[in-house]
Parts: sequence; C-alpha cells; structure tokens
Amino acid sequence: MSHPVWLPITRTDAKSILRLFCFPYAGGSSTIFHRWGEHLPEWVEVIPAYLPGRGTRIREQAKENVSEIVQGIEPEIKVLIDTPIVLFGHSFGALVAFEIAHLLQSLGQSSALLVVSASRAAHLPPTRSPIHTLEQPDFIAELKQMGGTPDTILENAELMQLLLPTLRTDFKAAETYRYTPGEKLSCPILALASPTDPYVKISQVAAWEQLTSNTFQIEQIPGGHHFLETSRSEVLASLSAALKAHSNN
Repeated sequence: MSHPVWLPITRTDAKSILRLFCFPYAGGSSTIFHRWGEHLPEWVEVIPAYLPGRGTRIREQAKENVSEIVQGIEPEIKVLIDTPIVLFGHSFGALVAFEIAHLLQSLGQSSALLVVSASRAAHLPPTRSPIHTLEQPDFIAELKQMGGTPDTILENAELMQLLLPTLRTDFKAAETYRYTPGEKLSCPILALASPTDPYVKISQVAAWEQLTSNTFQIEQIPGGHHFLETSRSEVLASLSAALKAHSNN
C-alpha cells in the first residue's frame, strides 16, 4: 500500500524554480490554492498541502495537533532542502507553516520566506474561547458566524456529517497549539492582516516580527478574517511582489 502524498510535486526542474508550499485554514483543503499559479511568476511552483481528512484524503482522520502534521510532512520535505522554498499559511495554516519553517532550519536549510496570513503570532496566547469542544449546534453556529464555511455547506446535514470531524479536529489543533521557545527563524517573514478582522488584531499579527532575526514586513489586506478568498487578487499581488523580492529569479 502506497503512503499518502502530503506535498504533490509536479515539476522536476527544481534548480530553476521556487516552490511555494501552501497550508489552508481550519477545515480548508488544497482546492483553495488551485489556479494560484496562473497569477504568480512562471518560475514559481504552487504546491498546496494535501492534509488528511479532506479532498483526496477525506477518508483519513485529520491530525489533532500541529506537530503530527509536521511529522507527516517531514519525510517528503527532507528531500527538497536544496530547493528554494517559500511557506504560506492562512490562520491555522500559518502555525503549520511556522513549524515547517523551524523544521527546515533544523535541517540546515532556511526557507526563502515565510508568509503568515490572518494569524496571531505563534508565541502569543489565544484570546478567544475554544470552540472545538462545543456541542454540534453551537459549533456550527460559530462556524457560520466566522464566515469561512459557505451556508450551502453548513445547511447540508449530510455533507456536514462528513466534514464536521475534520473541522472540529483542525480547530482543536489550532486552539491547543502552544509555542515552544527556541531559536528565532533566520528567514524573513511577511505578515498579512486585515484591519477589519474580528478575530485577529493587527498588533497580534505584527508580533510575528519577534520570531525572526531577519527582515519583517506587514501588509494590510481588506476583507476581514477570510480575506484569502474575499480579497484574493490583493493577496496574490502582495505575494507575487514578495516572491520576486526574495528570490534569485
């Protein structure tokens, strides 16, 4: 039986490209990042992470903590340490990307850039009460208020029964994540934040600067917490500029 693929590589001209690994928000899948490559420089290979519990891995159980996700990805990313790598993560995905950046650094290969989007800095404590332990009606109500899951899905009982375990597990992983103090990242960090995000304050996003010894930049994007979708063109424009600035292409 073959092992599931976390990071599906499609291009082999690794020496001439930059690989952009993308990690979704809680409950999100690789489909969020489909067609991103059409809006980024041609020398960038966009590689959405295929996490268990969604998409082609829907029958697998989602991981309950960030460290388990990193452990699953580690064997695949180890063979790519000679390739320029940029990490992007939105909300929950930012925590995963941050820990992957630390993994790369421990392997002696700093990522070219870490992009954290709509996320409080990893070392800051949570400011919201956890929702992963709520009863199902209350949990769904919270999801609806957050706005990341379309109403057509939230109101489909059969579909929700399929998706709820992954959603709940992702939120558990995000809400129980705790930063382990250690060496600062040596890669630059770009942080994206929305001034109208009701869940993450600009000051919480700006605190990512404390976790790198390299350069830090924060850019504001309109659109609330889910600006990854509501302001997609602005995100891609900012990302494209950052990739050009932090690459040798």
